[in-house]
Amino acid sequence: RAEIETHPERSAALLEMAGVTDPEWLEAVRQHHEEPDGRGYPRRLTQVQEVALLVHHADSFTAKFAARAHRQPLLADAAARLQFQHGRGDPLTAALVKEFGLYPPGCAVRLRSGETGMVMRRGEAA
Repeated sequence: RAEIETHPERSAALLEMAGVTDPEWLEAVRQHHEEPDGRGYPRRLTQVQEVALLVHHADSFTAKFAARAHRQPLLADAAARLQFQHGRGDPLTAALVKEFGLYPPGCAVRLRSGETGMVMRRGEAA
């Protein structure tokens, strides 16, 4: 649990070590697991930057592509559908899925042949 709680601060520190100096971006990374109702972590903030909320949505969306102890990885279209269901009308969710697309580069997809493929780049259409 301690690793999870310190993840946002450690992530910001890694960005700083990599040369990122933008204070708004670094604070957004520090806040990306905070929730406006104060239930987030690590600081239980009630005032959360909009950029941090967008980073949170992107983190949550892309995390669905990876296996977890309690579930298999989701295919990208299933992850997008779940993100929309959870976000119910949230404009950040809509913007995120529109920008990433239903099949973002790096995610696994099931081809019509039944084989699994890896998306290499965004195309003109899904």
